[in-house]
Amino acid sequence: TGIGQTIMAVVGIVYFFVIKKGLYFVRPVFRRTVLLESCGNGSSEMVSNLSMAIVTFLFNLTMLRLLGVAAITIVLYGQFLFTSMYLGFSMGVAPVCSFNYGDKNYDQLKRIYKICMYFITVSSIVILVMALVFAEPIVGIFSGRDSRTYEIAADGFFLFSFNYIFAGINIFASAMFTAFGDGKRSAIISFCRTFIFIVVSILVLPLVMGVTGVWLSVPLAEFVTLFISVGYFKSQHKKYHYA
Repeated sequence: TGIGQTIMAVVGIVYFFVIKKGLYFVRPVFRRTVLLESCGNGSSEMVSNLSMAIVTFLFNLTMLRLLGVAAITIVLYGQFLFTSMYLGFSMGVAPVCSFNYGDKNYDQLKRIYKICMYFITVSSIVILVMALVFAEPIVGIFSGRDSRTYEIAADGFFLFSFNYIFAGINIFASAMFTAFGDGKRSAIISFCRTFIFIVVSILVLPLVMGVTGVWLSVPLAEFVTLFISVGYFKSQHKKYHYA
């Protein structure tokens, strides 16, 4: 992990020092307004990272109380394997959307948006199928197949996997509004899907459904957040000209 990050940093530094086209290094100038706007626009990413630890802690507490085994951690690790594709895609396409929006090339922006929506819709179905088919091998990476933890996690992964059908559009929506400089809407989507709805679900569903409620907490949170993402897409398309 460290070597991978270092390679990217070195390549970037060399490129922006040597090839001075478009973006390149200059003498820094402190602009507080620009800095604050940048922090606000990136708040959604900050919220996601901060909430991860809290949500994982709540999941483990609940599972330990119900079963005495923190199998949910394995499922959350497995989740990252699948959502990484959405994160990578969204981070890759966000600069393209941002550039065309700033360049007022709205025809190209609409084309990119349409391609992204098709891709996410199809890939969400593919990832869901892959998660259901490969649930046991993925859980087996983190736990021995003869352990009680493996049995619990493998059973729960089936229900948990249904969050992937909704997660892609939510992750893309947050990244896209960040690309447009709309940090407020991006943060709302991110905060809802990674903290508010999950915390409410993990506190309420297990009281009604037991362990099943734990596995359905993330799918429910992603499903409810989907309405916010779609609502923003429909209400903001005239402002940002992507549809």
